[in-house]
Amino acid sequence: HFSFPDERIKVIHNGFNQIPCNDGKLKDRANKFIHSKKLPPSYLICVGTSDPRKNIARLIEAFSLCRKESEDFPHLVIAGIDWQNWVESGLKIKTEKLGLSNYVHSYGLLEKELLIGLIQMSYILCYPSLYEGFGFPPLEGMSLGIPVLASRTSSIPEIVGDSACLVDPESVEDIATGLIKLVYDQDYRNNLIQSGYQRIKKYSWEKSAKSYIKVYREVLHV
Repeated sequence: HFSFPDERIKVIHNGFNQIPCNDGKLKDRANKFIHSKKLPPSYLICVGTSDPRKNIARLIEAFSLCRKESEDFPHLVIAGIDWQNWVESGLKIKTEKLGLSNYVHSYGLLEKELLIGLIQMSYILCYPSLYEGFGFPPLEGMSLGIPVLASRTSSIPEIVGDSACLVDPESVEDIATGLIKLVYDQDYRNNLIQSGYQRIKKYSWEKSAKSYIKVYREVLHV
C-alpha cells in the first residue's frame, strides 16, 4: 500500500505463552459451567465478536449444513458476543431461521480461565475470520491439544502453517467440509493435534524481543 522496498520491511511475530494442559481447576470450572448451561459433552467452540470480519454468520450456516448431514453432529458454542450484539447483529435471527436455537449456544465475554477451560473441553476450535493481523485463539487451541479450523486468508496461514484445517472463509460449503472432516476423521484430528504442539514452539516472547533488539541495532548501526 505504501510502496516501501521489501528490504526495509521486517516482520516480527508475536510471542505466545503456552497454556498448561494439566490444570485440573480449569477443567473443573468448565465442567461446572457446562453442567449449569446443560451443554452436551461434545461441542465446537468459536471465540469472536459480532464484527462481520469474524465471519460468524457463515460459520453458523456451515454448521447448519453439518447438522443436516448428521443429526449427532456436536453443538456449537460461541464465546465473546454479548446478548445485545447477538440480537442486533442478526445472528440470533439467523440461528432461529435455520432451526438451530437448541444447538448454537452464544455466551458473552467470559473470564479467561473459564474460556481456556471451555476450549480445552471442546472438540474443535473454529476460527473462520475473513481477516486477522495475527490470531491468538488458534495457537491457544493447539496449546491445549484441540484441532483448529481456520481461514486460508490474511495472516492466518502464516501463523498456523500446516497445523490447522484451512478453509475458504467465504465458502459456507468449504467451512462445512472442514468441520465434518475434523469431527469424523480421527487420524486427521490426531495429526493436527500433534502438529499443533510443534507449531506453538515457533512463537515465544523471548524470540520476539530478540528480533526487535536486532532491528533497533541495525537501524542505530550498533
